[in-house]
Amino acid sequence: MSQEQLLDQSAKWYNSSDGFKKDWGDFHKHLMRYRFKTIENWLRGESCIEFGTADGESTKFLFNYFKNVVAVEGAEHFYKQVRKRFSEYLDSRRFEVHWSMFEDFQPDDRYNVVLALHVLEHLAEPVAFLKRVKNFLKENGVLIVMVPNAQSIHRLVAVKMGLLEAPHSLNPQDIQLGHTRVYYPQELFNDIYRSGLQIIEQGGILFKPLTNKQLQNFCDIQIIDGFYELGKDFAEYAAEIYAVCQLPRSQS
Repeated sequence: MSQEQLLDQSAKWYNSSDGFKKDWGDFHKHLMRYRFKTIENWLRGESCIEFGTADGESTKFLFNYFKNVVAVEGAEHFYKQVRKRFSEYLDSRRFEVHWSMFEDFQPDDRYNVVLALHVLEHLAEPVAFLKRVKNFLKENGVLIVMVPNAQSIHRLVAVKMGLLEAPHSLNPQDIQLGHTRVYYPQELFNDIYRSGLQIIEQGGILFKPLTNKQLQNFCDIQIIDGFYELGKDFAEYAAEIYAVCQLPRSQS
């Protein structure tokens, strides 16, 4: 099976009755809100490029910040879904979406913001990808990356329960989603530095003592919001880690 077919298979499972999005209920939308609340101070300028739209839950936030939104999606299933969902923005030329493998895409322009939210854990060569996309930045532009955190409390608990061999082990959901790794914080930062970028902000999103499904079923939104705030204080153990990156001054 080709890489493109594997991507499309994962994309169709994503929204299926046994896929994780349906399993989470509203928690998926809460999590996306937390992500953009965390990085919104960096969403500035006129243009952005997003790698990995999935179903567009992340993309919809971008129209609040940018006049020009460009998206790159490798799964045909999601590419078609996003084109249909945001057809009015396509018609107004505020939005363009490309069906392409991330490693192959070459834009015609440079952008104020490049987003790779939950992308690096899917790639065979994440450093090579970062080296390419850093060239898509305008002067003083930023690249924002987010990945799942191997040191998340819920993964550490899973090790103690015998459900994971190690915090970075791939669980069945990781495999369904096409993850090739789960990052430790320093591992992520090392990949960024190896690509020639510098980190200007880093942190964690959501202190998660339970699984997403358990949080959705057993905690009200006030408790989940509290876990989001706690993630700022315990970034090393948050569910997700992020970094805002720039070219060194001599290269920008």
